This record gives sequence, C-alpha cells and structure tokens, in this order.
Amino acid sequence: MGPWFHGLLPLTLTLGGALGALLLEVTAGERGRRATTLWNALVLVSALVADLHLLAFPPGELFSGALVLDGLSLGVGAVALFAGLCAVLFAVDYLRGEGGGRGEFGALLLFSVSGAWLLAASGDLLMALVALELLSLPAYALIGYLRNRARSVEAALKYFVPGAVATALLAYGAAWVYGATGTLSYAGIAKAVCQGHASPTLLAAGAALVLSALAFKVGVVPFHAWVPDVYEGAPAPVAGFLAAAAKAAALAALLRFFRAPLPVWGNWGTLCALLAVAAMTLGNLAAFVQGTVKRMLAYSSVSQVGYLLGGLATLGVAPDADVTRAVVVYLIA
Repeated sequence: MGPWFHGLLPLTLTLGGALGALLLEVTAGERGRRATTLWNALVLVSALVADLHLLAFPPGELFSGALVLDGLSLGVGAVALFAGLCAVLFAVDYLRGEGGGRGEFGALLLFSVSGAWLLAASGDLLMALVALELLSLPAYALIGYLRNRARSVEAALKYFVPGAVATALLAYGAAWVYGATGTLSYAGIAKAVCQGHASPTLLAAGAALVLSALAFKVGVVPFHAWVPDVYEGAPAPVAGFLAAAAKAAALAALLRFFRAPLPVWGNWGTLCALLAVAAMTLGNLAAFVQGTVKRMLAYSSVSQVGYLLGGLATLGVAPDADVTRAVVVYLIA
C-alpha cells in the first residue's frame, strides 16, 4: 500500500466509523444504541493512535500537495480527535438525562471530527472548502440535537447563518485568489507572490475574504457575535467540541494559508495583531459580566483565540517553525 493509505488512516477510520455507527443504530435497535458509544470511542482512540504514529513520521505532501501531513496538521488533528473522544464519553450521561440519546449523535460527531482533521491538513483552498463543509454541516445538526429545547434550535440557526456566510466568503475569496495567481494551492500562491506573477489588488481582496471566512469560524472579534448564544444553547459536549476542535482546525488553516506568502503580502501581521488585541480585550472583559457559566466560557474562548492570533501576528518576524510550534502547543493546552 502506498504512503497515501497510511497518511489517510485516521480520516478513513473516522469516516468508516461514522458509517458503522449509523449501521449499528439501524440494525441493532436499543442494544445497538448502547454499543454505539463503545464503537465510537474505539474508533476515535484508534484514529488518535494512528495520528500520533504519523506525527512521529510525517508523510509530508499527498495528492500533489492537496493534503499536507506535517507537525501542524497532525498535531491539530490529534486535538480534534481527542476533543471528539471527550465529547462522545461526556455525552453518554448528558444525553440520557436530556432524553436525546440516539445513535446518530456519534455518527454526526465522527463526520465533524473528520472535517476538522481534513481542514487542518488541507493544502489548497478547494480542499479547505470541502473540509469546512464536512466540519460544519454535522455541527449544525449537533447544536440543534435537542429538538425539544427552544434554545438548542435557536443556537443551531444562529450557527447556521454565520456558517453559511463564512462558506460563501471562502468560496468567493478562493475565486479571487485563483484569478490573481492561477492556482488554489497554498504553495502555488506563495510561489506566484514571490515571483511577482500575482495581481496585488485581486490577491489582497481574496486574502481578506479568506481571512474573514476563517475568522467567522474561530469567533474572533468582530466576527464573534454568534459564539455566546451558540455555546449556551448547544448541548454541553457539543459546545466543548466546537470550542476545541473546530477552532483549532480553522486556526491551522489560517496559519497554513498565511504562513508562506504573508511576509510578501504586506501588513497582514499588523492586521492579525489588531484582531488579537480586540479579541483578548473584549473577550476577557465581557466574560466578567456574564450570568451563566457557558456564556462566560464562550467569551473566554474568544479571548483564547486572541492569544493564538498573537502568534500568527509574528509571522515574518519570528521563524515559521517557532510560530507553528507555539500555536500547536497552545492549542493542545
């Protein structure tokens, strides 16, 4: 078997595990529902072990650079897999108490974990768009999973609208970047910029749209308005998963997109620094006045994104490897 098979083993396990969870739910009835939790946990543990094994020996680029399996993607992938495992285990008693313990919960979660892993490993904007949808579509259903709770349904709608806007911005930004450089590959974009073959105006507009799309996903100021309401209304295990896995994957995509060409593109580091200061300030101050723990933690997560963006702001000043290492270590923490 080629290196692509071993490189895609975590993704293969999570996608196959999601289909297996649906099959258990359909064929085994009530016993299948009890077995599904064990199945989901086993799938995630196996995928996490495979991911950590790859982290020791990163395969590098696959499919002509469409996927990049390096320390950044595999480290963030491990965060997403571990967050999914925690959500599966914590959801057992939570959903039983809420009367919503059905087998499709685990399948939706595994699909979303797959999207987070793929987004972190994406090496071009087209793959990032596909991965973002694979991450987001199951998340809409997971947030509104408790259909008998009005807040849960409201939270799903409030996550869906910014999510749809973010997808549109990413697709539109990718189109502009392609028009400016003739490629969607991150490495190709960097090469076009360095060789002076890119249209500065189109490229700046496309990069701004891509930054806005991913900023929606991580909930950075001023794209954070949905965060407290969604975290408050979503089931607690889902809110924890989104705070860890979804944000980690989007930040990895943001770092990979800006890492190579950023020093040539101009003052993008300054823009990231301003966003970081705004997120840290507003997130921490707003957290003090919240009346519920979920909303307080939601604003705390906004401030955490600010700390991570502070790392991105040093691109072009500090060595890329140091920036990547710092961001991954902080994400794990």
